[in-house]
Amino acid sequence: MTKTRSIIAGTILTSLVLTLLIIMGCSDMPTRPEADGTFTLADYENLAARSADFSEPEDGGGSVVIPADEGGVVPIAFSDGSEGSLEVPANAVKSDVEISVEVTELVMRDRAILQFDFQPDGLKFSSEATLTIPVSAFRDADMEYVDWYYFNPDSGKWELVDRYPVVGDKVYIKMSHFSKWMSISQGGQ
Repeated sequence: MTKTRSIIAGTILTSLVLTLLIIMGCSDMPTRPEADGTFTLADYENLAARSADFSEPEDGGGSVVIPADEGGVVPIAFSDGSEGSLEVPANAVKSDVEISVEVTELVMRDRAILQFDFQPDGLKFSSEATLTIPVSAFRDADMEYVDWYYFNPDSGKWELVDRYPVVGDKVYIKMSHFSKWMSISQGGQ
């Protein structure tokens, strides 16, 4: 009786695995980057849905009161121990403001997708603020640039805004307002 149960269980398990492989093989979801090596947001979403390789999101960030007439810097801590910053120029805001940055990191196969939530939401700058992100925060030593996405609340989708190159060991991103933003490392794969 035990041998029969083992055979049945093995047959069922084999059938399930084969069915799963057939379904995954027939899927129209991409499993690798575009021909030019670029990963799109859709590629990451599709891989995330199919991969058990993700770690739990890790949080970082920072908060500082910025005097309008002086400007200032908000330090940003990343889970790998590196530090970035948000630099607000003098007179870029109309009045003193407390600025906070929350960073959520989603790590996938030795690469991090960094999502930034800047507060107060909707804050606009008369001169662009500069977000500095260390390359090490992306966990992608071969990256060449970063795709910078904005979350559009009207469409409910992430929209590609610009692509920023790696300069030395950092990426410098210019910002005109606060919202939810996301960066994905690209190149050199």
